[in-house]
Amino acid sequence: MNKLFQISLLLIIVLLGCKGGKSTKNEVSVHELSDPDKLLPYASTSASSTAIERYMFQKLIDWDYEKGDFIGMLAVGKPVISAYGNGLKLDYEIRPEATWDNGTPVTAYDVLFSYKAALNPKTNCEQIRPYLDFLADVIIDSNNPKKFSVISNQKYILVEEYSGYWVLPEYIYDTFKIMRKFSISDFRDKKKQESLKGDKDILRFADEFNSQKFSREKGFVVGSGPYEFSNWITGSKITLKKKKDWWGRKTNDEFLKNYGQVETIKFRIINDWKTATTAIKGGELDVARGIEYKIFTDLRKDEKFNKNFYAHTPTSPQYLYIGLNLTNPKLKELKVRQALAHAVDKEQIISTLLYGLGTPTESMVQPDKKYYNKNLKKFEYNLDLASKILDEAGWKDTDGDGIRDKVLGGKKTTLELQYKYNSGNDTRKNIGLIYKENLKKIGVDLNIVAKEWTVFLEDTKKHDFEIYCGAWVGDPNVEDPKQIWHTESATGGSNYVSYGDAISDKMIDAIRTELDETKRDAMYLAFQEKVHSDIPYIFLFAPLERIAISKKYNKESAKTYSVRPGYDLGLWKMKE
Repeated sequence: MNKLFQISLLLIIVLLGCKGGKSTKNEVSVHELSDPDKLLPYASTSASSTAIERYMFQKLIDWDYEKGDFIGMLAVGKPVISAYGNGLKLDYEIRPEATWDNGTPVTAYDVLFSYKAALNPKTNCEQIRPYLDFLADVIIDSNNPKKFSVISNQKYILVEEYSGYWVLPEYIYDTFKIMRKFSISDFRDKKKQESLKGDKDILRFADEFNSQKFSREKGFVVGSGPYEFSNWITGSKITLKKKKDWWGRKTNDEFLKNYGQVETIKFRIINDWKTATTAIKGGELDVARGIEYKIFTDLRKDEKFNKNFYAHTPTSPQYLYIGLNLTNPKLKELKVRQALAHAVDKEQIISTLLYGLGTPTESMVQPDKKYYNKNLKKFEYNLDLASKILDEAGWKDTDGDGIRDKVLGGKKTTLELQYKYNSGNDTRKNIGLIYKENLKKIGVDLNIVAKEWTVFLEDTKKHDFEIYCGAWVGDPNVEDPKQIWHTESATGGSNYVSYGDAISDKMIDAIRTELDETKRDAMYLAFQEKVHSDIPYIFLFAPLERIAISKKYNKESAKTYSVRPGYDLGLWKMKE
């Protein structure tokens, strides 16, 4: 081959590879605003974790975005449910083709292990345990380890969803089969619970399970899904690779056979939207969600963006709120919380920060759900009323410094509050800035503090805040309030604001076991009224999602949905 021909051939290859200035590889580059807290189902707590885990790990059943119902994933289908004493029995069968990466079959023993790993009192799975309260036993078919029954001790509203939850490979996460020494009943026996916390085997397993390697290291982050973990460079990217010989493609199930079209999924960590927007415009990102409202509004007017991207605004199953720490002496008094609620101008926030892409809300229930309480009285934005309420509560500016004060516990205390939010989230930052100006007018000083995402999460879990701006992502299914609102969830759960009393706990317990939809809806309405009057949260708004998707993917495959994260990368196909 002569030298001139070699150079010409090389030039052609380079030009083809640089066509349009963008990669033509069969991969997708996804924006994430921050690193996930970990990549381990049952233990991770951030929405970004779940958005990544779902391509590596699988549940027995999962939500079908198109059908709006559960379908079989590892299981051949939804469980057969029947009455069993005072509870229920759910019969499952795992698909015969389902195998782990080492070729061994996925069995009921992996399911049983996964439950026990979550129930172990020393694993970092506190936030999921309330959803497993129903679990009494797992009975495995002696003739077929792919068949088993989950026994529920109650008629729990989410028993189907959580009995069919994530399945982890025992051979990876418990190589010495330590958890086989314990039964489900061991974790349900109240007399044993305290002693288990000091059991050497419980501690040995938990130390290993909680270790960093199972959250972020290749060879230890392993599931039955179509993609395998490749690497995680903190603050930069997480890469997943398509498995060469995934079991799902060998089934007769059309969904599984066609799932996982792209070869590589790269989650790019870019912690500020200015840089992320440049990456979107430059074609370095193929998909971004939760785009800052002004940026998204401007992008939709940009000719180059519209040429290369689809812009979507599906409804989003989430709400933003300001959480108030009810253990804080300044916030314990209801009148203070009432005044703080009346100092929030939701309409200004939605019009100036969201550009109209949101709906004000007064509840933890999505406004489009039929059991959203439309009769809740709004906390109108009224600074005069807020000032009057604080006066009535005894908070007055006694020294003329512009900040109200009061004697609490024999000590003069100023009404200064610290507002925490996660760095990089300009919407939450600007909510704080607007709120600060409003509060200043009524003699309350608000200090705004940004925290890196994982630190922010840890602070809220430890109740290390006065007030913070957060969000919760809802469920397309019915909702169980226990994890966020029950007093038992103030320690180890997600009740970061330490809300609740005997009345609210009783209401939650009743909701969880009421299978009659009409009766349960009435209970939801009453519970919303209770929370609204107690003001542990100042509910802000339910936003529309803001998603950009590259036009290099087939529009029919790259659909958006009203379920987080708003899309399913496993279904995407490159254009021909």
